[in-house]
Amino acid sequence: METQTRNAMITYLQWNLERGLSHLIGVKIENTHWAFGGYNLRGTRCAKWVRSIANTFDLESFDDDQMIGNIVRIKTDENNRVVSIGHPIKDQWMVPEEILN
Repeated sequence: METQTRNAMITYLQWNLERGLSHLIGVKIENTHWAFGGYNLRGTRCAKWVRSIANTFDLESFDDDQMIGNIVRIKTDENNRVVSIGHPIKDQWMVPEEILN
């Protein structure tokens, strides 16, 4: 799979219980908004998701408001789908297919 890496800024984080717990991270690149996440985080998947956010961004603790405005990197696939989100400097990436399977 060919991916493209882009710099982005976190604009929102959203937790949703409508169809089971899910989490979205909204990012903005220039004037374009993208979303990352939306996976069903049932059972241990939620803990894995939160731990992956903390590990990717070197956080001991965090709340959603602290993350808004932070610069990150995203990787998009050939269909412009965000497939991973990463630390702005270090080579640390959150890849859902790796942590949720």
